[in-house]
Amino acid sequence: GERAPGAPRRVLVEVAAGEPWDDFVSSCVESDLAGVECLSGIPGSAGATPIQNVGAYGQEVSGAIASVRAFDRQTGLSLEMEPASCAFAYRSSRFNTTERDRYIVLGVTFALVPRGAPALRHEALQGLFRPAASPGLREVRDAVRAIRREKGMLLVEGDPERRSAGSFFKNPVVTEARHREISAEERVDLPAFPAGEGRVKLPAAWLIERAGIRRGMTHGGAGVSTRHALALVNRGTATARDLLSLAEEIRRVVAARFAVTLELEPVLLGFDDFG
Repeated sequence: GERAPGAPRRVLVEVAAGEPWDDFVSSCVESDLAGVECLSGIPGSAGATPIQNVGAYGQEVSGAIASVRAFDRQTGLSLEMEPASCAFAYRSSRFNTTERDRYIVLGVTFALVPRGAPALRHEALQGLFRPAASPGLREVRDAVRAIRREKGMLLVEGDPERRSAGSFFKNPVVTEARHREISAEERVDLPAFPAGEGRVKLPAAWLIERAGIRRGMTHGGAGVSTRHALALVNRGTATARDLLSLAEEIRRVVAARFAVTLELEPVLLGFDDFG
């Protein structure tokens, strides 16, 4: 298709909604197509990715999506939706905000770059490769999966820390002024990432641990992962209430310490009274 002068050539790849996401990423990497390599190791289906605008390690699916094919439950029609009409933002889209439950995603078309360079925007990846290095897509995919495994966020049989929903909280977005206030109060250079319009994104894991929540702590049958403060794990006997009770305690402690409210990443069904 047409592209701006100097922009890399892209190819369109369509994936059905029910296909396993990581299998799709693996296929793209093996085909030398860049654009989703940093999203390796994320469990779930391909059709779920535009709903939350899934992102990790410097990439979001919205940066590579060409269109979303969806069934409109109000009109009974299927339609192709351009990225601009999907209202993509940090961990959100029209599918999980203003028109939640209206659309059923049927497939997603990605615009990927043949023989493109992998994205090395995230400091965790930058630290694994020498400044002058030029890793390939497979090397970056392997690195991302290794990082996720180290954090207990990769589905590995036999790993007790795998029983989680991944990151349980979103990284909160606050004003730059609030970021400076917290940094001054804590007497640290609190890490933050630009979030547009005078706002920054704070690392939720840092806030949780700074507020006194320890990795490995337990609450009923649930607990905080020993490897990452954002992962709440089932120790084998946890009920959903155990997990949500632990999540609420974490939110309470962080709000008391920083006046910042953590939002959940998982979608809750049947727990409208939470939060």
